[in-house]
Amino acid sequence: MSKRLGGRLVGLTIAAFAATTIAAGQAGAASSDSGALQMYESTVSAEQFAELQADGFDVVDPEPTLDGIAVDLVLTRSERAAVESRGIAVELFRNADGQTARQLAREQAAGGYTVWRDYDGADGLREYLYDFVADHRRIAKLVVIGTTLLGREIIAVRFTGSSRGHHRGDKRRRGG
Repeated sequence: MSKRLGGRLVGLTIAAFAATTIAAGQAGAASSDSGALQMYESTVSAEQFAELQADGFDVVDPEPTLDGIAVDLVLTRSERAAVESRGIAVELFRNADGQTARQLAREQAAGGYTVWRDYDGADGLREYLYDFVADHRRIAKLVVIGTTLLGREIIAVRFTGSSRGHHRGDKRRRGG
């Protein structure tokens, strides 16, 4: 495959986040690898590409080729089996040093790379966003926009000149 750095970084980020979280024991049983994400490569037809996206698979960095569309896929083991059952061959992604995304993430974590945090722990991203909004009430408002399949809040932060008193879609202009 050709070098597709931008999309691969997104795919590596997703896979690395999952691997680091699992390696730290913060996302279920570390001994069970069934929910762990891994990054794969494949070349698919335009129809297969559309079906994978419509069915909610993490399809990263599509690039047209003479043989179809080259893609990276971020999948669990069961998702990989589901993709392969459609007749789509996938190969484990490896970087120039031969490491998978999960191996690279483990190596980085062991070396003290601490960019990745859990979501709902005491120092997690959820707590960070709640604290940030509390400290910046004049410009930020936290909105719960849904829940995950695991019952975790999906939150968004809305930024505006004055987040209080204005509602979504309020397009009134000040002055005359």
